[in-house]
Amino acid sequence: METKNTLKQYLEQAPYGVLVVDKACNIVSSNREAQFITGVRDPEHRALTLHDLIVEQDIEQACACFNQLEDRNYASTIVPFGKRLKNPRTVSMKMVRITEDRHVIFTNRHYAAKREIA
Repeated sequence: METKNTLKQYLEQAPYGVLVVDKACNIVSSNREAQFITGVRDPEHRALTLHDLIVEQDIEQACACFNQLEDRNYASTIVPFGKRLKNPRTVSMKMVRITEDRHVIFTNRHYAAKREIA
């Protein structure tokens, strides 16, 4: 139990966004940084799917990447995140399958800042 709590604290304080999603792309949990990157706060986050966060024209690309997790345990892509923001942030998404029906997505705000400046 202590190890689980310690891991949860590490993820909450991580300098990158962490989203846990199920196979249907529903958001199960997220840390503060992921909420900042997407422009959505908890508990509203848990009522959304990735489709609600990714800019419309890039949903197919993100879904194709997500579907790669069926064949392997890791995938990555770059998409605009934060559909609800005035200026969506382009972020790298690294996805890892952790169980049959749970995936972790890591996003990086620093990459987003660099892309927005360019």
